[in-house]
Amino acid sequence: MVTLSATLGRVKVVLDNADTINITAQPGSYSIQRTAGDYVQAAYVDANSSARADCNIVNSVFPAFVPSEMLTIPTIYGKAQQLVPGPTNWPDWALYPQPVNTTQLTEFFSSHIPTNGQSLTTVKMDLDHFTGTIKFQAADTYESVWYDVTSAWQYYDETSTQYYNVVGFYPLIRAAFNNSQGSQAQATAIVTDGVVTAINVTNGGQGYVAPPKVQILGNGSGAEAIVTSVGNGQIGAIQVTNGGSGYLPLQYQGTVCAQVLITTGYITNLQYR
Repeated sequence: MVTLSATLGRVKVVLDNADTINITAQPGSYSIQRTAGDYVQAAYVDANSSARADCNIVNSVFPAFVPSEMLTIPTIYGKAQQLVPGPTNWPDWALYPQPVNTTQLTEFFSSHIPTNGQSLTTVKMDLDHFTGTIKFQAADTYESVWYDVTSAWQYYDETSTQYYNVVGFYPLIRAAFNNSQGSQAQATAIVTDGVVTAINVTNGGQGYVAPPKVQILGNGSGAEAIVTSVGNGQIGAIQVTNGGSGYLPLQYQGTVCAQVLITTGYITNLQYR
């Protein structure tokens, strides 16, 4: 049953349970905004998107499609490859050098998001075994000081697609990432006839709060492995879940068949609208 009524020039559509029960539930993950006076409210569809209920639609206008724009994580905003102390010898002009800080440069940022006067910005990204925090910052101009406009979300070995709504009138926005919780773990791969059969941990590292991402790099393909335990900030054993094939020594590279890379994850497919 669909009831149409005209009240003071408004069109009101009432859909009850009988109208919606046969509609296939469709998960959604997008945002629109509604304005009431000086108040702007984000209408975000994601959680419980498979539910059904009665709904009243008043003065509804189907929102125009807004294409997503790609974001990058430029290397000029990137953090240091290793967390090491600063230089010990300073040039003559550095009369008052900053104190050495072994935890500096642990945060990195996305490229800038121009909001174009909109009060709601949705950012989407894929997390690949990511351990760390994600938050958003804003600035008035490209030369202004950046400040936090959201709380920080904490993830532990998270692999999923995440959506964030940044509500407010900000000229520029950027995403800030910090996945420096854990470093220096090392391991070697044992390869037999091109197949990775085992991985030996040679350094458990420090500061790990969740199992890090393990990548096996080499001439072959298909090899996969996971960290099975983390304790006292160090990684435990690494289990090979797929030995892959074709891992043979690279030409002129000695007898090494595969390298093991241990990281705290990645952010990929970064988009906004």
